[in-house]
Amino acid sequence: MPRVARQISETQIYHLIWRGVNRQKIFSCTGDYSIFILKLKKYAELFSIEIYAYCLMPNHVHLLVHDPQNSLSSFMHRLGTSYVQYYNRRMERTGHLFQSRFLSRNIENEKYFRIVYRYILQNPEKAHICKAENYPWSSWNTQLKNEIINTNFISKYFNSVKFMQEFIQTPNTDICDEAEIKRPLSDQHALSILKKNLSINSTKKLRTLSIKKLLPNIPLLKSKGISVRQLQRILKLN
Repeated sequence: MPRVARQISETQIYHLIWRGVNRQKIFSCTGDYSIFILKLKKYAELFSIEIYAYCLMPNHVHLLVHDPQNSLSSFMHRLGTSYVQYYNRRMERTGHLFQSRFLSRNIENEKYFRIVYRYILQNPEKAHICKAENYPWSSWNTQLKNEIINTNFISKYFNSVKFMQEFIQTPNTDICDEAEIKRPLSDQHALSILKKNLSINSTKKLRTLSIKKLLPNIPLLKSKGISVRQLQRILKLN
């Protein structure tokens, strides 16, 4: 089955999850974590990716990123290839290390951004490893430095550093893991949903609809998994 193209976030912000194949470890010593962080910084700069948060767990990685140039796939490919080459050489192994493609979820509003940000940094605590602020392989302790983390988002999403820290430490039951991540709809599937919900059987007739008629239906279509960008593409709208 061919891969379904990723939906592009309207904010260009994404929550990324990368797991080891068969959930095996992808970090076996402290040096592995350090090398991955160095490579993360290198390729983020190369592909103009802004890193807002990261957390490296023993068998998976969480990233919160801004991708203004739509270079996410190239960035993740180069990062993964470089790290796997290092890891396989050190461990004297061959083959895949990461499980298939990385998973991603679009961040389309400020509320969800804050939830995902907190979820990523609290991952070690929810996994019963240690307090989030004591975990050495997340961006918790580098969030106020400009080495890897772009801190421009703090004023936009949290108003202040104090509010951000208080928000992160607030007890919660947030779930932002791969179980919640839905595969993007193919254009063909989205088209069938459009026809059903708009009671129009003809694709040609769909493409004659005015923006005025479509607008009331956009919240419903979004709830079905159809983004505005996909709607524009399918219906060939400006």
